[in-house]
Amino acid sequence: MEAVMEAEQEALVEARLKRFTEALQKKIAMRRQRGIVTPSESYQFFTGQIPEETEIKEIKKSKDINNKKEKVTAKPPIVTEHFEDEEMEEVIRDRIQRPCSLSLGISPCWRKKWRQCSMKEDLQLVVNVIRREVHKVGGRLNVLEEKTDDQCHANDCILEKTRTLEAEQVCLTTKLADPEDRSCRNNIRVRGVPESILGVDIPGYLQQLFKAIHPTLELTDLCLDRADRVPQPASLAHDIPRDIVTGLHYFNAKEAILTAQHQSTAMPSGYGRISLFADLSSMTMT
Repeated sequence: MEAVMEAEQEALVEARLKRFTEALQKKIAMRRQRGIVTPSESYQFFTGQIPEETEIKEIKKSKDINNKKEKVTAKPPIVTEHFEDEEMEEVIRDRIQRPCSLSLGISPCWRKKWRQCSMKEDLQLVVNVIRREVHKVGGRLNVLEEKTDDQCHANDCILEKTRTLEAEQVCLTTKLADPEDRSCRNNIRVRGVPESILGVDIPGYLQQLFKAIHPTLELTDLCLDRADRVPQPASLAHDIPRDIVTGLHYFNAKEAILTAQHQSTAMPSGYGRISLFADLSSMTMT
């Protein structure tokens, strides 16, 4: 299929070149009658060669290029004509790129000239294409720069909002931790009480412990509102006893017990492994 198409295209080009050559021959003949084109120039166009002086005289006498019988020595061609039909110029340029016989009237000098024109136009075409591509690349770069600027601005806004949210989160965390600490202000965390002390025995055991730490306190001052063991953390070993959180009814008694425990060098006899701490929220501890 492709071979058939190429053959048809080749035949079309050959026919167009033939018609153009015939028209050009008529045009040169008319110009010759008016004295514009000399016989030597006509001979040069159709053959691509320059005749000698004696042969030029014979051509002028005969006034017919086809009657020349002797071979003319080839010399560097001098081209004085140019094609005015742009469409045919494109056809000839395309035809010159492929093998073409001189039977169609296209001489080697014309082929050389059109090759040079084609090279210049090809180079100019390449330059124009490169220029357009550079222009397109420049436009794309401008678009990318604008998008990058927008993204940078958006990132700055997001960063500013993130910092604002972090500050608000810290403020809210502080506000939440403060009420929790206030609700636990009377609590004492006791660590080290053996698991053998059951839940019903814990209040009495703690009252004895607090009395041993601060002997001046009365039993009425050691009134406990609550005394419970907290859940054991997953990271804590099973043989370690759980902490006990106890809430004293009087804040002054709680402060007195913790102060006495911090000022003493050691715990009372029988309570050496026990430690007392203020019950604070996890947010305050962090």
